[in-house]
Amino acid sequence: MSHRIYLYNFNDGSRIEPSRQSGLLKNPLDLLSVYGGNEDGNLMMIEWGYELPVFFYPLFTDHPFLGATRYNNPEGGIFAPAKTGVELFKALYNFIELHADKLVEDVPSFLEAKKRLFDYFERYVRYAYFHLDASDVFNMNESSHYEQGQALLSQIKKTNEIIRKAITTNDPSLLNQCPDIQDSIYGYNTFRQYFNEPVYAYGWEVIFPIDEDMPEIEEFPEGLDIRVYQRDNKFGFVHRNGHEITPAIYDLAYGFKRDETNVALVQRDGKWGMIDENGGECIACIYDEAYEFPDGASYAVVCKGQKWGYIDRQGRQPLPLIYDNALDALGNIGTVQEGGRYFLIDILSGEKCSAEYDEINILSYAPPLYEIRQATKKGLLAVTGKETVAPVYSRLEAFTDDAFLLSSKKNKALFLLNTNVLVDGCLQIDVVDYNFGIYRFFKNGAYGLCTREGLLLKEQFDSIVPYAKHETDKGWELLAFKQGEAVSIIADGTIEPLTAAQCIDYLGHDWSYVITEQQKDILEHQCGAELPVEQLFDKGSRLLEQGKVDEAYVLLKQAADQGYADAMSDLGYIHTAFEEFLDDEKGFHWYLKGAELGSAYALNGLGLCYQHGYGTDQDYAKAFAYFKQAAEAGVVYAYVNLGMAYTDGIVVEQDMKKAYQYLKRAENLGRPAYDYLGYVAKETGYYDEALSYLRQGSKEGSAYCTYLLAIMYQDGLGCRADNRKALSTFKKANEMGDINSILEIYNILRSDEELKDEEQAKEWLSKARAQGLEIP
Repeated sequence: MSHRIYLYNFNDGSRIEPSRQSGLLKNPLDLLSVYGGNEDGNLMMIEWGYELPVFFYPLFTDHPFLGATRYNNPEGGIFAPAKTGVELFKALYNFIELHADKLVEDVPSFLEAKKRLFDYFERYVRYAYFHLDASDVFNMNESSHYEQGQALLSQIKKTNEIIRKAITTNDPSLLNQCPDIQDSIYGYNTFRQYFNEPVYAYGWEVIFPIDEDMPEIEEFPEGLDIRVYQRDNKFGFVHRNGHEITPAIYDLAYGFKRDETNVALVQRDGKWGMIDENGGECIACIYDEAYEFPDGASYAVVCKGQKWGYIDRQGRQPLPLIYDNALDALGNIGTVQEGGRYFLIDILSGEKCSAEYDEINILSYAPPLYEIRQATKKGLLAVTGKETVAPVYSRLEAFTDDAFLLSSKKNKALFLLNTNVLVDGCLQIDVVDYNFGIYRFFKNGAYGLCTREGLLLKEQFDSIVPYAKHETDKGWELLAFKQGEAVSIIADGTIEPLTAAQCIDYLGHDWSYVITEQQKDILEHQCGAELPVEQLFDKGSRLLEQGKVDEAYVLLKQAADQGYADAMSDLGYIHTAFEEFLDDEKGFHWYLKGAELGSAYALNGLGLCYQHGYGTDQDYAKAFAYFKQAAEAGVVYAYVNLGMAYTDGIVVEQDMKKAYQYLKRAENLGRPAYDYLGYVAKETGYYDEALSYLRQGSKEGSAYCTYLLAIMYQDGLGCRADNRKALSTFKKANEMGDINSILEIYNILRSDEELKDEEQAKEWLSKARAQGLEIP
C-alpha cells in the first residue's frame, strides 16, 4: 500500500457530517485505503506522498472540520467549503508574486505555474466542497485516525492564520512561522526554501494529471494552431481557422508539440504512425509500437514484430529492427537491449559504443548524460560511452537542474552536470541557492562550498548559513563561521571577516529565521560596543529563555535604559518570577514603564500584577482590562490569561464558553495551555477534545493533565471506563508530583473488586496521611 494523501473537490453535502466519535476501527492498519477518481460530482485534485504541501492549506480556510472520509471508513477526513478556500489560495499566490524578489527563485517558472493553477481552478474546480483524505498516511501511525486528523487540522488552521496575517500586514517574513517550516522534517529553514523545492514546481506538479475522464478542453494549446478533436470515439485534427486537417479516423492521437517536431503520433487499426501539419501520414501506420520524437531529436523509437529500432523523420530505418528493446536516442546515439543487457550504439553505423549494463536510462538531454546500473549499484555514463562515475552508489537522484545526488551507506556525492565535477566523500549536501547554483557539503568534520561551475572552497568552515545575499556588487555573498569568527564568502571564493555593520545587518529581522542561537552569539560578540539596542534586547531575551537570568538582566537593563519597551517588560517579569531578583515593586515599575512606552507584553504583565497584587493593590477589573488590551495587541499569553480568568471565575464571572474561545485562540497562535484546555473541554462535554489535550499535556510532563486523564479513564468520559488504566495513570500522575492522585489510588485498591489489594491500599493511605490529605 502506498502512503499518500488525496485531495478532492466534490459536491455531495451528505458525506461531510462532522463526527465526535473515535475508534471506529479496532485496528486502522487492517484497512487498505481506497481512493476516488474523476466522476460526476467529484474531482481528484491531488494524489501526493505523505503530505499536503503548505501552500495548499488555504483551501481549508472556511471553518474546516473533521468527518468520515469520502472513500474510506476511518475518521480523520478534513472538509471545508470550496469558494473561500480558492479565494485565500489565490490571495496567497498573488501575495507571493508581489514579493517574488524575497520568496521566489525562478520567477518565470513561478508565474507559469500560477497561471496554470488559476486556470485549473477556474476550469475544473466547480464543486462546493474540498476534502482531504490522509487515511494511507494515518495508517502508518498507531494513533487513531481521529487524533491524527485533529492534529493535522490544527496545523492547517495555524498555518492559515499566519498566511492571513502575512497578507494583511504585507510581511512575507511571517510565512517562515508556518508550523511546517518551523518544525520541518525535511530541513527547510524558510518558506522560500520550501516553496522553491523543485519537486513541487511551485504547486503545479502536485496537481493530479487531467485524464480522459475530464471534460474535453476545447481551447487550442498555447502557441499552437492545431489541436486534437474527438467525434464518435475517433480522433482527428482541426486548425484554428476551422479547417479540418484530418477527419476523425484515428483510434488514438497525440497533439503537435511546441518545437520543431511538426509531427503528431497517431494510431489506426492497432498500428502506429505519424502525420505532419498538412494531415498527411509522413510515417505510415505500420508499427506495433511507436514513440514521439523527443524535442529536437532526429530519431524516434519504433517496434514491429517484437523487435525494436529507430526511424528518422522521413520514416527511414537506418538500421534493421533487430533489438529486444530500444530507448530514446541522444543525437546519433541510441540505447538498446540485447540478451537482457543494455548498451549504446551508433544508429548510423550500428557500432557498439559502450560496455554492457543491467540498465541504462537517460538523465539529461542537454548536456547528454545517462544513468547506469550494474546489479544494485548506480553510476553515470557519458554519450561517448565513457563512465563519468563508476557504478558504485546505491542511489542516484536528480538534485537540481544542475546537479545529481549519489549516495551509498557511507557517503554522498554531488555530480555537477555542466562541468562533470564530482564532489564525493560527503556526509551531507544541501542546496544553498537554486538561482546561483550554490551547494554546501559536509565532509571531514567541516563545511565546504561548490557551485554549478565546480568546487569553490574545500571543507574548512564550522557552518555556512544556507541562504545567499543576491543584491551585492560582488555577485552574491554567504554568511559563514570559521574558527569562531563570522566571515563572508564572496562569489569568486574570497573569504572576508565581517565588519560590525555587516554583523548588525545579519542580526536584523530578515535573517532571524535562518541563523542559529550560537551564530547570533558570535555575531553579537563581533559587534562589540556597536551592538544596537534591538540586538541587546534579543540577546538578553535568549539568555532569559536559556535560564541565564544574571547575564540576561545585565543586557536587558542596558536596553531598558536606552528606552526599549519590551526590555522593560522582561525586567518586570524577572522581578516578579525569579527568587534571586524578587521585588514586586520593581516588577510593577518596569511593567508600567514598558506599557507607557508601547510594549504589549508589559500590558499583559500589568494585568498579572493587578490580578495578584504584585507591587500594587489587587484590582481584578484593571487586571482584566490589561489582559484585554494585550490580547487585542496580539500577545498570545494574554489569551491564555483571559481563558484562565474565565475558567477560574475569580477575575471575572466564570464562563466556560468564553474560556474555551480564548484558550483555543492561544492554541492557534502556538501557546496551547493543555491543562486548562483539557479541563474546560471536559467540563463542557467535549470529551474527545479533552482526551486529546490531556494526553498531549501528559506527554509534555503535566502532572495535572495526567491526573485529569486518569479521572476520564475512571469515569468513562469519551472512552470506555477502565479502572486498571485509571490506576496506572493515577500512579504516573503521582510520580510526576500530583498528590491528589494518592487518595484516588487508595480508593481503587480498596474498593475495586478486580484490583483490590489491602496491603497496597494501606501503603497509599500512609502516603496520604504523610501529605496531610483529608481522609474521607
